[in-house]
Amino acid sequence: MGIVAVTNEDSEMKRGMIDIETLSSHPDAAVLSIGLVGFDEDDIVYKSGIAIGVADWHGHIDPRTIQWWMQQSKEAQDYSFNHTSPWTAKDAATQLAGFADEYCQKECWANGPQFDLVVLRKWWNRTTGNDKFPIHYRNYRDCKTLWKIAEANGLDLQPHFHSVKGAAHDPMVDAERQAKAVQAAIKYLKLGAT
Repeated sequence: MGIVAVTNEDSEMKRGMIDIETLSSHPDAAVLSIGLVGFDEDDIVYKSGIAIGVADWHGHIDPRTIQWWMQQSKEAQDYSFNHTSPWTAKDAATQLAGFADEYCQKECWANGPQFDLVVLRKWWNRTTGNDKFPIHYRNYRDCKTLWKIAEANGLDLQPHFHSVKGAAHDPMVDAERQAKAVQAAIKYLKLGAT
């Protein structure tokens, strides 16, 4: 089976990974928390988690998603619902803009950018009143597609996901796991399946 060339970029190229937790699966969902991870080919170079305070949970709220959250781990619930230092939405937007400027100028990864980045863009517009989202749509990258290609060529991604400790649905933990799996897939596909 042939190997897909993923990138010819410098190995020190900065990439961004974003993961969000929401109160709905609608494009205009209320955003609870955001995980931001900056990485290059070898290292995680930046990590930040943003839990947005309840006063700024603007957007669609789905009772089924609330029920789903009640079934998640206490650690995941505590991060998004009971964080000891919640951010305002405006401060979260400022943090996102700085992250995007530093890490998303070429590639911004998400585990389904058609969800995370679409919801985040709508949240950005509501929060800032500004239509200029700080991540250009040409920079969106889809983890799921990359992972499917790598797995089809023989890569087992599970060890990379499990190398990061923490609760599922903590957006910073999820973003770091996803970044580690992207690193592994890119390296694997560049070197060729052996």
